[in-house]
Amino acid sequence: MSSITLTDSRQSTGVQGYDKLALFLGNHPRMMIFRSFSTLGAKYSLYLQAQLSHLEKDLEDASRIDRESEDPEKRNFQYSWWDLHRARKDEDFQIQKFDEVGKTMEKYYNWLLLQKEVCRLEPPSSADVTYLRKWLEKPDEGNKFLENTYAEGEAWDKPDLISMCVNKVMKDNQMDALTKWIHDMLPWFHEHWGCRLMVLPSVSPHSSPSNQQRRQKLTPADEERGVGESWRYNSKSIARAISMTSTMLAALWPIAAIFVLNLIPSFTVRLVISVAFTLLFALTVHAIASPGRVQLFAATTALKSDPDTNRTDVDTDVERDSRADISWLLDENKDHLPEYYLNQEDEFDESEYMDEDYSDNSCLLLDFIEERFFQYCKYTCKDPERTMRDISLRVINAFFDWLLNQRRGKGGKRVRGFRSANTLGTYWKVFRLVHERATGEKIRGEIKWKIHRILRKLVKKYKLTKGKREKTAMYVEDLVEYLQANLTTTKKRYTHGQHRIQLALFCQLAGFSGNRLKRSSISEFTCEFTKQFLGVKDANKFPLPEIIFDPSLILSPHVFLLGLIFADRAFAAPNLTSAGQLSGLDIRPGYQQLELLLKPSILDVPVFRKSVRTGYGYEISPYEPLSYATLLSLMKAVGVIAGFLQPTRPYCLRYGAGNEFNQSGDVSDALQNMMLQHANIDTFIKHYLPRRVTADVRAIVSGYEPQKDLMRAACRMTRWIDPNRPQNLTREQSQSVDKHHRLRQLLAQRARWNRRFKGAATKQPGYGSLSSDIVNLRQRLRAALLKKLRDQWDVENPVNEVELQLSGLKFNDNPGTKVQVVDEMPLMQKHLVETVMTMPGTTVEEEFRRRNAAIDAVAAYCHFQEGGAVAMPRGRPPTQAKRACPQLVAADAKKQALSAAMLLVFTEKRPTICFVCLGEASLPFEKRVYSFASSGDLTRHFKRKHLSNIRGGDWIRCKVCRMSLEHKMHLQNHALKIHGTVS
Repeated sequence: MSSITLTDSRQSTGVQGYDKLALFLGNHPRMMIFRSFSTLGAKYSLYLQAQLSHLEKDLEDASRIDRESEDPEKRNFQYSWWDLHRARKDEDFQIQKFDEVGKTMEKYYNWLLLQKEVCRLEPPSSADVTYLRKWLEKPDEGNKFLENTYAEGEAWDKPDLISMCVNKVMKDNQMDALTKWIHDMLPWFHEHWGCRLMVLPSVSPHSSPSNQQRRQKLTPADEERGVGESWRYNSKSIARAISMTSTMLAALWPIAAIFVLNLIPSFTVRLVISVAFTLLFALTVHAIASPGRVQLFAATTALKSDPDTNRTDVDTDVERDSRADISWLLDENKDHLPEYYLNQEDEFDESEYMDEDYSDNSCLLLDFIEERFFQYCKYTCKDPERTMRDISLRVINAFFDWLLNQRRGKGGKRVRGFRSANTLGTYWKVFRLVHERATGEKIRGEIKWKIHRILRKLVKKYKLTKGKREKTAMYVEDLVEYLQANLTTTKKRYTHGQHRIQLALFCQLAGFSGNRLKRSSISEFTCEFTKQFLGVKDANKFPLPEIIFDPSLILSPHVFLLGLIFADRAFAAPNLTSAGQLSGLDIRPGYQQLELLLKPSILDVPVFRKSVRTGYGYEISPYEPLSYATLLSLMKAVGVIAGFLQPTRPYCLRYGAGNEFNQSGDVSDALQNMMLQHANIDTFIKHYLPRRVTADVRAIVSGYEPQKDLMRAACRMTRWIDPNRPQNLTREQSQSVDKHHRLRQLLAQRARWNRRFKGAATKQPGYGSLSSDIVNLRQRLRAALLKKLRDQWDVENPVNEVELQLSGLKFNDNPGTKVQVVDEMPLMQKHLVETVMTMPGTTVEEEFRRRNAAIDAVAAYCHFQEGGAVAMPRGRPPTQAKRACPQLVAADAKKQALSAAMLLVFTEKRPTICFVCLGEASLPFEKRVYSFASSGDLTRHFKRKHLSNIRGGDWIRCKVCRMSLEHKMHLQNHALKIHGTVS
């Protein structure tokens, strides 16, 4: 506690009025009490807010006027604020309003910050306010000099008082009842007794600083100005006295109870007196100490908790440790005190747990519909909360009609829009949940059964498709074709080779288990982080035995999983580093298994991880999982390359596995529900069972043997495979979209900007959004053209095929194997395909060698960088001559291209081939001899790819010149003088 100061009431002959009041407040900071004028400040804030609201409306009107103006320069203001800034204020109303808004907002924000600081000030204690009022009333001090003023005298009678210097310990809301009473009684004590005990003119300099009360002697200057003499009471001594008084009062009732209870023989009277003393004890402790609820309960319970305890065994040390009597409630091994849990109770918000527990994606959908409804209400100038509370059919009809008309989303981005009636129905269900979350009530009554008429009307108005998406199942025959295309294709280049392996393993595990995999931590193959509904589901374990003499290792998850494990060096045994060592391991006699444990540090690392770009190319992230969106795009791309008509999605694998489980006699309904994580079999029937009947109904009805193999072939995805179906646009088709009228307008506008600003167009506001619009429109037009070509192919190709065969055209009945190792494959990919797609051996030893070779090939490919997609060349592709021996011709062409590139990096003044990449033999041939469009592009590549990744102390060498370089500047000088590369 700080000291408590009181002032002597003596006649002063110096300054009067406000001057004397200012001297008094300056000498006693705790008396600096002023009004905050909170109501007046709120009025001024509302005034500025109203002024800004009108300015906002005026600015919107001015912007609309400029947009609708006949002047093309004013219409361009919405695209270029630089033109708006250069406009004259006297000619344009919008720029005038911008200036007014800026000045008013600056004033508004500064005022709000000042209000915030004032609101942080604490109110004064009631004793200080009372003392200040008495000082103003006393004839010797304030002498009622504010009595005849108009409103000044009422300043300290208002409730909105603040103090510039508040004693935080002596605040009203932090003092117990006893301390507050003594604090309020201190002026009365000083007036009647304290001033008589302090008549000495000064305090001896040798006196102890801890005296209970000290007198401050006035200087002549203070006496001349009329400053009253002050006395300071030492707050530590007062606090010590209060503590002693509290201890004595707390111990009084237990001691009195002991004496009284020993004098009364009757048990009933003892019981009544014991209750009375307990109540008095609780009231006394509450009055003198203001303890928390736990401390008060514990102290009261300790007084009468054990009837066998000696009545004289009472702990009266309440003030010294307020938690001494609840030590039996506290666990010394715990870190949290009772106040922590009381705070948890006080801060608990039940509203957070009133809503349903939805997954993150469901919450995003709920927030999306709620945000769209708020935008609709803002567009129609309605209050969203009131509109949601008073929801009606006409509001719902207008909202969904508005929603179906939207073409732009958040940030002005173009949205895909509605194409299916099922999407509209889903949004209606989500809207019901949004209404329930906002109002706490469900939509009932006529709205619930009339809304379907409104939805049908909107479906018809906007021509939405009514059919449901086909539940295409990918069976094991389809999976084989898909995995073969994934391993052998060169049309799809991943950023890192491990993604090719990850996709194969994902399809195998999802196809065999039917789980919605996102990432897996596998011991016996346990699926974690699967799709969730109302919390985390129990993880299922799938023991997958290895199939010896499997016709193809393409379906072996052991090969791909062990390859990933060896690539990451994940086994806990440090010397287990290759697949060949697995064949030498055996099970000890008396045991049933040999467990291969993984390192503890890798147990929480996802198996399926994303790739990140570094200075040395692409690498697999050590911890970040592969996103579901990326996995979905990879699956769809490989499905197109494989020639599947239907889109390949992870749910295709789940549908296929679910159908196999359902048709198998070895899987009961209970086991199927557990594996698919369904509550009952109805979920499978409603959402998983395909509408294409897989049974030979004619044979069954006729009593014949069903043709199961034929029906299975008729229902699987490979039935619709068409390798010749258009997969990508040709260069001419891709360039043809530039003839679209809207794209031509955007290209012409960008060209005008480039001519107008002459090299500085990219720095202008709006140029970036214009370029983005061009790119996005091109992508949409190309996607629409590709879809049109595919639909046209699906209609015309069967007819053409029939006509060609009727005309006498014959084709080879034995096309041979579809799996071919093409020359364009990198050596690592060739080795992977050759080892995985081999025929089984005749002995167990040969089978083990086949599997070990495949595992090692998978592990090696996990470190191979494929580099991602290659940009389409701008020129026409060169015509290919007939080759007698493709391997020799390709090798000779590569040799000639390398020699020509070597010559160019020495002879060209400004070459377009990177000499660093040319000398790196580990890079693919295409990257080594790649020629950039200009020397400027080469400079940007050289800085970004090579110079930015050089650190101090790195060993630098030019492999083309076969010489070492000392430092980074030496490399730049060498690049310019020898190879003509500017950096």
